[in-house]
Amino acid sequence: MTILVSWLIIIGIALIVWGGYVYSYSKIVRHENLKLKDKLAHVETELANFKSKTNWDNY
Repeated sequence: MTILVSWLIIIGIALIVWGGYVYSYSKIVRHENLKLKDKLAHVETELANFKSKTNWDNY
């Protein structure tokens, strides 16, 4: 019985550690996605500015 309880405690601790790792990893991924979205928005803004400054009738 004590062996079973100790195994359950070990498995519980392992699950808590694994859950914390997955949570922190997903936070990092979310942060990277936000940075990429910001970069994309910046590039789209620059492209729109370039298009508005360029007279396409000459091409």
